[in-house]
Amino acid sequence: MATLLAAVSDVSEVPHDGIIYFWADWSPSTAAMDAVASALKSKHATLTIIKCEAEAFPELSSKFNIEVVPTFVFIRGGAVISRVDGANPPEIARQVTCNASRGM
Repeated sequence: MATLLAAVSDVSEVPHDGIIYFWADWSPSTAAMDAVASALKSKHATLTIIKCEAEAFPELSSKFNIEVVPTFVFIRGGAVISRVDGANPPEIARQVTCNASRGM
């Protein structure tokens, strides 16, 4: 079963395949990126998207070198295969489509 914007509570919950969506409540683009993530999840039913508040999980943010929010980190086989830093819905959608066709 796929996860729809579940919140991560510790590093052990990082998906083996899927997307980690790093966000911050102070970021003006969070609401818009939440809508983008939800729309992508609706279109790609098997996609796992984990929502992680960057400042609440500094160890995880450090592990993935998060310097800007939002950041979408794409993971396959436990390894980072791509990322989108910043609010860029067309690029996020392109990465989802490209990586979903490769088995993410």
